[in-house]
Amino acid sequence: MAKTAHDDVMSRTAAMLPGFEAMQPQQVFAAYEKAAVQAQDLSRMWMTSMQRTVDSSWDLCMALGRTGNPGDAMQTYRQWMNERRDAMIADGRDMAQMMFKLYQIDMGPMLGGRDATSESANVSPMRSAAAGD
Repeated sequence: MAKTAHDDVMSRTAAMLPGFEAMQPQQVFAAYEKAAVQAQDLSRMWMTSMQRTVDSSWDLCMALGRTGNPGDAMQTYRQWMNERRDAMIADGRDMAQMMFKLYQIDMGPMLGGRDATSESANVSPMRSAAAGD
């Protein structure tokens, strides 16, 4: 039987990626779907953070307009800056956790139950650090 183009691509891919032939298509699609959902969540989180920043800026403008002297204006601005700093730190922490979740997709089912990290010497030290290893 003649070797098809598909067979040729599959054999070259298997040669480049140890364990490729054991990958299960359903698990690959499930992992991609999970990653896409997490990416949407991250994008939504980013947009929510930006909307809060814009709303807060308008609140500051209105509050500064109600102040009667430069001392009150400075106090209002200082309070706003402290609140924004705390909110940005919290948002950044939440987004970082979401990013770590995005990159910790379980590859085991795609590799027939084997651990993906044992298959590759190219595991990122950042990924290991993020996972707490």
